[in-house]
Amino acid sequence: MQAEVSSCTGLRSSGRIIGELKPWSKSFTFADPYPYQAALRISDVEIFPTVKGEFRAELMQINLNQLWMQRGRENLPHVVAGTVRPVRKAISFLTKERGRVYCGQEASLGSIIVRKTDFQHRRNGADRNWGSMSLTHSDFDAACKAMTGANFRKRRSRSLFDQNMILCRDC
Repeated sequence: MQAEVSSCTGLRSSGRIIGELKPWSKSFTFADPYPYQAALRISDVEIFPTVKGEFRAELMQINLNQLWMQRGRENLPHVVAGTVRPVRKAISFLTKERGRVYCGQEASLGSIIVRKTDFQHRRNGADRNWGSMSLTHSDFDAACKAMTGANFRKRRSRSLFDQNMILCRDC
């Protein structure tokens, strides 16, 4: 695993931030799915490539204090199984058109997935490019209210939204 880190200061002790915390970014490249799955923020997942071949993945993480973003790319088709830790509310999306099935639903370019914290299963195609963003639950609720005028409904059956739906209002 290779990593490049830029402009990161501040210390965490018992969940408290000590000193000044500046926005930062990190870039990684991986040749093995195990360190890659460990580097994914707020996720406890396992990645299982579904074809033989040399696994390659790239991951960029950007932390803007309240807003956390990730961008990733994987070369082999694979299955992902696991959970999202309930510490933040996350959404994810494809950044290039490739096949993806999330919890039995087909996801395409323009779809937004609001991550559930219970067990998830997804099947990803080869050469997948994706992005994700997360906020604390209160910041996510405030952003939904500011963008749509409505609160995000916590109990919903839907977690996948296509580009024709309004995020937060129709959930």
